[in-house]
Amino acid sequence: MRRRSLLALGVTATAIASTGPVNTPRSAKIGIADARELQDAAAWLYGLDYQHGGATLWRAAKAAAQDGHDMLENGLYGDVVEQQIIKATSRVEMCAGWLAFDAGRHDLARSCYTEALALARQVGDAEVEVHALSNLAFQSNVLGRPREAMRFIEGAVRADSAPHGQAFLSAIPHLRRSVALSLSNDKTGHEKAIGAARKVLDRDHDKPAEEWCSFLSAAELDGVEGTCLVELRQPKRAGILLERAIRGLDLNYARNRALYRVRLARARLDSKLADGAAEAAVAALDDLDNQVASWRVESELATVVTRLTEFPHEGSVRDFLDRYHARK
Repeated sequence: MRRRSLLALGVTATAIASTGPVNTPRSAKIGIADARELQDAAAWLYGLDYQHGGATLWRAAKAAAQDGHDMLENGLYGDVVEQQIIKATSRVEMCAGWLAFDAGRHDLARSCYTEALALARQVGDAEVEVHALSNLAFQSNVLGRPREAMRFIEGAVRADSAPHGQAFLSAIPHLRRSVALSLSNDKTGHEKAIGAARKVLDRDHDKPAEEWCSFLSAAELDGVEGTCLVELRQPKRAGILLERAIRGLDLNYARNRALYRVRLARARLDSKLADGAAEAAVAALDDLDNQVASWRVESELATVVTRLTEFPHEGSVRDFLDRYHARK
């Protein structure tokens, strides 16, 4: 039932996101409302991603991005509309990259991010440039390439020096840097980067944020810092922060909550707390079974499952493993 529900969600998202002018006829009149439709599609898909993950949604974002490219190539518009369509298309490409990444489609994600970056540079859109470079850094971190991530981060910091007016945006390169440095075992550098991200959050806390930036909260920063501390082999402190992050995330961020529950399980395993790890893993499984579909969560959970098999005599571990394997 869960798989059918998620498939239906993805099909519905694709259908709704594709209701714009697909394969725009040549000389079709394009206006500001068309650009607004593209941006609304991206915001809507980001909201679904926070709740359900990207595995069932990336096709919808790619369809919406293709709408933007079709309008640019075939439509009839003036200079102002052209600028707005380019900006909107770059944002949808960013959304498609993010969703494809969460679905484990890394080549497609990089292609979408690169396309978004190229479009942003055509119109001097610093906001998307920072976003694209930061997400490329995020992907590099997840794929175990922290030096590559640092190069993308430096580019994001340079782009962030241009005016953009987007609340919270400046925190994202610092967060990506903190993860890259933790992967490189640089505790001091990590602490400096996470501190800088918290300063941005404090500075912008009363400002409205676009949908793709709305995940940036104190809870999210706790989750990122906890993740870094797992990498830095400080599982007790990591567990405290991850528990706080989980408590602070509401139901609209079910995918991130599931991710931090998996990482809490990992921190507890590092502390040799098999029962506690199984408890956290069960909670993550609850999220996954409640219409969350995410390659990131599933792949990290699979690693935790492998480690939990080392504790076959723990009743809570056996119960979790039985439930996990039954869903395959």
